[in-house]
Amino acid sequence: MDYYKLMVPSQLIAERGSDVVVINPGSRNLRLGLASSQSPIVVPHFIAWRMKSVAAEEDNEERIVKGAIREEKFVKGSTNGARKGEREECLQQVEMEIGVQPPSKEEGRNWQKKLDALETSNAYIKGKQFGWTDVNIEEDGTKSARKFICGAEALKVPASKPYCLHRPILRGRFNASEQYSFQQVCDDLSTIWDWALTQKLGLDAKQREQLSAVLVVPETFDGREIKELLTITLRDLQFSCAVVHQESVAVTFGTGASSGCVVNIGAQVTSVICVEEGVALPSTRVILPYGGEDISRCLLWLQRKLKAWPHVECDPLSNPVDLLLLEEVKEKYCCIEDGDHRACVELEFHSYGCPSQIYKVVLSELNVPPLGLFLPVLLASDEYAPLPRPWYHTDSEEIILDEGTHVDAGRRPDMYETGLSFGSHVPMSDSFEHSFYGIARPSRIKTEERSIGLAEAVVNSILASGRIDIQKKLFSSIQLAGGGAMVTGIIDAVEERVLQAIPVHESIDTVEADC
Repeated sequence: MDYYKLMVPSQLIAERGSDVVVINPGSRNLRLGLASSQSPIVVPHFIAWRMKSVAAEEDNEERIVKGAIREEKFVKGSTNGARKGEREECLQQVEMEIGVQPPSKEEGRNWQKKLDALETSNAYIKGKQFGWTDVNIEEDGTKSARKFICGAEALKVPASKPYCLHRPILRGRFNASEQYSFQQVCDDLSTIWDWALTQKLGLDAKQREQLSAVLVVPETFDGREIKELLTITLRDLQFSCAVVHQESVAVTFGTGASSGCVVNIGAQVTSVICVEEGVALPSTRVILPYGGEDISRCLLWLQRKLKAWPHVECDPLSNPVDLLLLEEVKEKYCCIEDGDHRACVELEFHSYGCPSQIYKVVLSELNVPPLGLFLPVLLASDEYAPLPRPWYHTDSEEIILDEGTHVDAGRRPDMYETGLSFGSHVPMSDSFEHSFYGIARPSRIKTEERSIGLAEAVVNSILASGRIDIQKKLFSSIQLAGGGAMVTGIIDAVEERVLQAIPVHESIDTVEADC
């Protein structure tokens, strides 16, 4: 052990990296791999279970045979009239700010020529079949339905099949509710992780007994959720030992820095927290309830408003295949720049048992949706119904275990110790609200402050760090991470808007960001 303590991290990874598995769970994706690997394996964090009862199968057959299976436990929220009005006003403000102009007749003719060229060059796509998941498996010459399906295949199970889709982590928290018990969430996590380790990394339970695990946990998890993940890792997955690291600290280590303001733009949640000399500062933590998926839905809303989207049913909140389409368009065409960014796009809509519908369209204002990170009114994140408070009482001070703490195989907490049963509902209190969606401080935070933009969140986080010398250092070391950080132009946008958001009485005139 003393020998390893004297080694630098690069030497340690080279010598022991093949014996360490890194696991990073998220709302949409699970990332895992050996510490010695250059990049992790990314698996969608979903599982589809076959319905057990005959009645459930018969009910499933009565559904409209279209798209993929829905999330069984998902409840859709709604956007009220006042919010819709604010969204329209915000859109007009953004269009004026970036200088969007309606296309001239000459530009219209040029875009039509590009559409014609697109039809010729992409004609071969029309014969391509969508890869729907085959729910049957052949064993000993006989076919039988799979009990469960994980990862990308789970998102492509046809809606006509007797399966239900589960997402164990939603908006950065365990997706526990009256309909989706905490025990079931944990069982689903264990099943997905075991499948990924076995099928994607080729590590069975016997091999894992000789390996160690590093859990890289998001800032949104609290101490009890982290303890539960450790129980899954040690007891269910049978790793010999495990250690926990915060995602923000791992980001700074990955960039070779010991300090910085880490902005992690995930699929459903954006977190901001400052790291000083390898230690995350709890007082600087800000959690914003929006991310990359909200940008995708904003893209759909905007294109429908501009009448550029085909008149085809498209609901990314309930149909995973529609969300996959929007994610692809967003990643390929969305950016942050001035002017009106347009693109010729061929959209493919898929229905099981029916020919794919292909539309050639010109999408406009593709630089508007990513700006929703700075103006969250555009994103309408309240379309997601708020999650109920977890079955346990949340302690706002219990954020994470001590860095580097090794944990022996634990046990799952007994439900009766908390005074609540599985699936029980506790109304969300103000104290829980402000300890999660905002800076963890004793003062009461209004609900509207949950919708502050990314620039304001970064400024609030850094200004809560303490001395002016530390603040200046953090403003010059903003680290962007997550899928949302891949948007073209986001670094310049963060630097410009954060500088504008700094109060005039603060003696700070330099802001630098990097990915």
